[in-house]
Amino acid sequence: MANLNETDLWEAGIYQLEEDDPVLGGPTGVDNRAPRQLANRALYQRLRNVTPWDATFTYPANVAYVSYAGTSWKSVGESLNVAPGTDGAKWVRWGFTLAELNASLGDAVATHEAKPDPHSQYATDADLTAHASAANPHGQYVRHDAAQGLTGPQAAQARTNIGAEPAGTATAEVQKNAARYGVDTGPANACAVAYAPAIAALVDGMELWFQAGALNTGAATLNVNGIGAKTLVGGAHAPLQGGEIAAGGKCHVVWNAALPAFVLLECTGAASQVAPGTKPSHAVQVAQAAGVVGSVRNLRATQTAAAATLTITADEIVVQSALGGSRYCIPGFNKTLDVSKGGAGGMDAGAAPASGWVACYALANPLTGANHVVGMNATAAVAPEVYSGPNMPAGYTHSALIGIWPTTSGGLLAMARQVDREMYYFQSIYSGPGTNSTFTALSIAGAVPKNAVRWKGNTAMAASQAGGISTAVCATPLGQGTPGYVAQQSYAGASVTVGGTYPDCLISTPQITYFATSNSVGTGTFTINSYGFTF
Repeated sequence: MANLNETDLWEAGIYQLEEDDPVLGGPTGVDNRAPRQLANRALYQRLRNVTPWDATFTYPANVAYVSYAGTSWKSVGESLNVAPGTDGAKWVRWGFTLAELNASLGDAVATHEAKPDPHSQYATDADLTAHASAANPHGQYVRHDAAQGLTGPQAAQARTNIGAEPAGTATAEVQKNAARYGVDTGPANACAVAYAPAIAALVDGMELWFQAGALNTGAATLNVNGIGAKTLVGGAHAPLQGGEIAAGGKCHVVWNAALPAFVLLECTGAASQVAPGTKPSHAVQVAQAAGVVGSVRNLRATQTAAAATLTITADEIVVQSALGGSRYCIPGFNKTLDVSKGGAGGMDAGAAPASGWVACYALANPLTGANHVVGMNATAAVAPEVYSGPNMPAGYTHSALIGIWPTTSGGLLAMARQVDREMYYFQSIYSGPGTNSTFTALSIAGAVPKNAVRWKGNTAMAASQAGGISTAVCATPLGQGTPGYVAQQSYAGASVTVGGTYPDCLISTPQITYFATSNSVGTGTFTINSYGFTF
């Protein structure tokens, strides 16, 4: 009869014999499975506890602990039939007994532990308690106050001896801000302050105060202790424009090495510079507190002959980052559009259209104050009030539609005149007989762009016989919005021409108006002209 085979293995579980398991012995028989699992666990544990060494076991490395010849050993390499102490690569000593220590050290340990203070170099708890409770635990140092028994003169002398300031000096200096405050002695726009003690170098984040000597009238600098004039910028990191420094005002600045410049945080009695507001609760610049996008004051542009260039001027133009976005007001606008070029000052993309329309946009960057103009083809669609195309020239964030100009068959800007958002541009839109007594659609695409909301014009009428004749234009085929009515006029004879004007005609459908004619006798002929539009 053979013994069960044992394996160095920790079994995860022990098999339970079932009622329908067959009776089967042998190394792999089901009846021996549970005993074999238990034997494996027992061997696993034995190999990892301190047990007598057995030459028949294969001991794994680093986990086996055995006793052999009265001593304890730990495996460092796998071994079979290698007795501890015979091979240092397989076994090392472990767990020395007290007897072994005594045999090796004699009475040295006992003698050491028997000493009243075996480690005299270390302070005891009692030593620390006594030190902390002493009236003057560091007698080698002299305190310069009467609490240590010094008289007033002795305390003063002690301070002198060690170069100390009078009691409370540091606190008083902090309260006075003396080290960071000075008086500006420079002229306007060139502040100069000598701080004491002198500042040898500027350090990023260094805060200073000074009393200004004069009102700034534009860009300004600050020279600290003769280090050199450094640019002064406002809270928006833009150069000062004038009025941010008041004579006698208390100025608070911080050195920003990244700019590099002094940032004027505030000056009492003066205006503060802020960055453009971009959120509802942000402070805004004066230029942002403006009206509706595209609002203009005294905008003028005149083209006396067809050309590629057009100069547009205005006292003010309101631009925005988007509809409902942040606003900015451009002062003193004076830019020239050249449709033969691309980018800022030219077309945003491609060439100017032939016999079409070019939308003109004012551009601005509120952070830098830069402004320009750009053109966009507006022939086929209504041009947006804020430029929203993919080709916004680099460096600009705000824009507004400020003009829509007709072009010639050669792609030049046609002869016209603009005043604010009124365009004066003459085109004939109808010439023919008057046979429509009801309102009929009439295309005015050659006279007004898709952005036009009103147009103005005139008419000339004649008939083959003496009688009465009239025309009317309106925004709808139902006759709604009909200010453009020329009342019936009488004429004495055939071919006599009479006429009138349409001063302000609404447009409800882009580039479409509706007209009707009336002629009492004979055959009438009618000519309708457009001489301008509002967008």
